[in-house]
Amino acid sequence: MKTPLHLSPLYLSFFLMSSCSQMSRTDATSEMSVQIVENLSYGNDPEQKVDILLPSMRNDQTKVMLFLHGGSWKKGDKSDYTPALKAFAQRGFVIVNMNYRLAEKNKNKFPVQMDDITAVINMLDKRSHEWGFGLKNIGISGHSAGAHLALLYSYHFNKTGKVKAVAALAPVSDLTDAGRLGNAEYQNPIANFLGKKFLQDSTLWAAASPYWMVTAGAVPTLLFHGTEDRVVPINQSAKLEKRLESLNVPSKFIKYDAGHVWLGADLRDTRDNVIKWMNTYLN
Repeated sequence: MKTPLHLSPLYLSFFLMSSCSQMSRTDATSEMSVQIVENLSYGNDPEQKVDILLPSMRNDQTKVMLFLHGGSWKKGDKSDYTPALKAFAQRGFVIVNMNYRLAEKNKNKFPVQMDDITAVINMLDKRSHEWGFGLKNIGISGHSAGAHLALLYSYHFNKTGKVKAVAALAPVSDLTDAGRLGNAEYQNPIANFLGKKFLQDSTLWAAASPYWMVTAGAVPTLLFHGTEDRVVPINQSAKLEKRLESLNVPSKFIKYDAGHVWLGADLRDTRDNVIKWMNTYLN
């Protein structure tokens, strides 16, 4: 396995902004203006904040998608992805871009991130009318560690059933793979996230893995991955896709000749496929 490549949020944001500007030029005729409501609190912790990106034309039927940032569950910020997410709002989606409690040495261990997603959905359920949209259901998406959280929540913590579809970019799907490899570069972020090393509690590592939690009743799943990803190996998506197929869960797996982050035409393709997926399954 290749050595992980660590990308700073600034580096990631730069490429997302570059790609987003290309999107804007391509689709200028179909874009809406966007209002951003920033740093709404959904809990008492300073990290429990969301931004809501609101298309100018919205109503009770407008589709809503929640997004979770990456960062190995211990770093990153919603603002890293705002430029790319704005393109979805310009195409008529309400985008809820959330921060969640980041795992630290002695606090914020799994599953508090699942609690955070539930808290955001509950807040939207109660207050969406304040911003001119409804919450009949919701799609959920994320990148890297955020994609892992999106998948896991959709498969195992979606108790209200409001989440109807998930889209995951470069997701971690099976934490136990890293546990068995014995590579500290892969194991340490997971152990920090879970609060236990693999040899201390391998059952916990499996319980926090979308691959092991998915069932035949899972929501439709859209996966994206770069074939040259050195941060999260593409096998993490490939094996999940095989499992979804075996369970007859509606799914699609799109691969790019890219690493952990992609841009330009590939990022536009991601946007278009996510929009199509959410339009299909958020009714």
